[in-house]
Amino acid sequence: MAVMHSEAYEVMREIGAPEEKAIKAATALSRRDRDLGGDIDDLTGDIRIIKKDVATLETEMKDVKKHVATLKSDRMVLKWMVGFSLALQITFVGVGLKLLIH
Repeated sequence: MAVMHSEAYEVMREIGAPEEKAIKAATALSRRDRDLGGDIDDLTGDIRIIKKDVATLETEMKDVKKHVATLKSDRMVLKWMVGFSLALQITFVGVGLKLLIH
């Protein structure tokens, strides 16, 4: 025999529902609660997995931020190197032109 909500059965009987209908309704409520309980357990497991994934992503994001900071500092060094190289080349060209003109 199926498990049923005794409270639901008693209330239905008190309001005048036939016994067979009261049993069916109480059994259906019990089945629904059991199904929802399984869904809640599934959702709880999914939430745990999602929390774990979020923690992993946060850790990986920290690593990415470190790498981006490193790339930014490397880019600054490259900018200075290119700037210095251009200034040196312009100086050499200027000196060379000056020597050719005189």
